[in-house]
Amino acid sequence: MSVAEAATWLAFVRIDKAHAATVDLTKPLIIAPIEDLGHMPIDGFHRIWKARREGIETLTARLLTSEEEYQIRIHGGDKSPGYYR
Repeated sequence: MSVAEAATWLAFVRIDKAHAATVDLTKPLIIAPIEDLGHMPIDGFHRIWKARREGIETLTARLLTSEEEYQIRIHGGDKSPGYYR
């Protein structure tokens, strides 16, 4: 995944810079498909932050299917219009 694209989501999370400095950039990000928004990282924000800081342009990512995204929701079920199902 493009680090520049993924980094647009960093404004919505708090980054622990000390922890981010220790993360393994070879571990893939986990990306969820979000209707009308595209692909949203749901795991790997510290890796995104570190990669951007180090000038790395892409990271390996695992894109969930819409069924996988549905299964891992915190509360499960349909939340609102726009979710895949």
